[in-house]
Amino acid sequence: MNFFSLLRSKAVFGEDADIFRPERFLEIDERARAELQRHVELAFSYGRWVYAGKPIALMELNGVYFELLLYFDFQLVNPEKPLVFFQHGLFIDKGLFARVTESTLTA
Repeated sequence: MNFFSLLRSKAVFGEDADIFRPERFLEIDERARAELQRHVELAFSYGRWVYAGKPIALMELNGVYFELLLYFDFQLVNPEKPLVFFQHGLFIDKGLFARVTESTLTA
């Protein structure tokens, strides 16, 4: 299964599927949100064959994201064109440059 295509499906995520917009999960009703989450969670497999460590993996990822966003500020160097990617069986990404600075809010 090609997760890149699945997670950028305009039929599932809307016309702006190529844009990172997590608030889309908050702007829809509960039934539509459950449908979006089912598509996103396919990365861990589904049903009987679901990855057994999924809850721990999600907990760890949430902790890492929280800590990074708490202690650092992230800014895209070129927000007009943040990433160029190629897909030939493998994904080749280039051009995602970010400026990372220590957050002044936690001092």
